[in-house]
Amino acid sequence: PTSKCLVCGKTLTNPISKLYGIGPECSEKVGLIRIESEDEAKEKLKDIMKQIDDINYISKVKGLDWLTDELKELAEMRLENVDMSLQEIGDSLSVPISRSGVNHRFKKLAKIADELRSEVMHNEQQ
Repeated sequence: PTSKCLVCGKTLTNPISKLYGIGPECSEKVGLIRIESEDEAKEKLKDIMKQIDDINYISKVKGLDWLTDELKELAEMRLENVDMSLQEIGDSLSVPISRSGVNHRFKKLAKIADELRSEVMHNEQQ
């Protein structure tokens, strides 16, 4: 543990920051995933598993080629890099986008998957 941020040199007060050696602002700038608690770790894992489940469902029902190029690239990036943060994914895309942009695209994928699930359920009931 350290009392100074290894990136900017500011004094660290949060025990988690001291453990990592980096404050929350700097960790966001460098794309470091900071896990503040066991609950947060579980929530992040749940989000990633949902993203993968949605992508796999779309792939099974329609195929990833059915998606726009941007969504297909994001889907493939997530499947190949399950440990990447949203920021790291955004930085690694052919046209880099922000963490917020990545999150927005994952919401689009979730909506597509939900619509496909509803469609399939509706067709099965007929």
